[in-house]
Amino acid sequence: MNTCCNLYDFPLFKDCSRRSIDALLQSSSNRFSTYKEGELIALQGASCRSLYLLLEGSVCAFMTNDEGKELTVERMKAPQILAPAFIYGSENQFPVSVKAIEDSKVWIVSKDSFFTALQENDKLLKNFLRVISDRSLFLSKKLKEFALESLSTRLVSYLVVP
Repeated sequence: MNTCCNLYDFPLFKDCSRRSIDALLQSSSNRFSTYKEGELIALQGASCRSLYLLLEGSVCAFMTNDEGKELTVERMKAPQILAPAFIYGSENQFPVSVKAIEDSKVWIVSKDSFFTALQENDKLLKNFLRVISDRSLFLSKKLKEFALESLSTRLVSYLVVP
């Protein structure tokens, strides 16, 4: 696996005590799962009842329409939270399918255990809100780029190195 994250250094846990992270780890409502290259981690439309933390590897998030056409939304490398805004939503379903691009390791935490941790740790709550806000901004920019910019503008943006 090319990308690896020390759990204590995961951006979600920035400025949180090791004790609070260990308490979440020891919760009976979580597990570590490994996925081989090409394996599906989440399926578009499936219920999102847990928080998925990509600890190692990289994944591809993609949407599929009824005719089977695929659109790659994003490629992500660890450390990353997969679909954080949907765990507590009124329609808590994965908006995309997620597939491992390389061997990957994911820590899956139940939403109830994570909610308890959020209530007990204001730093964790602030970090989670920042992650959701940053993802919303990213998706807003992606939508603007996809829907509102001309093809030539998108091509120039793609070719210009920031």
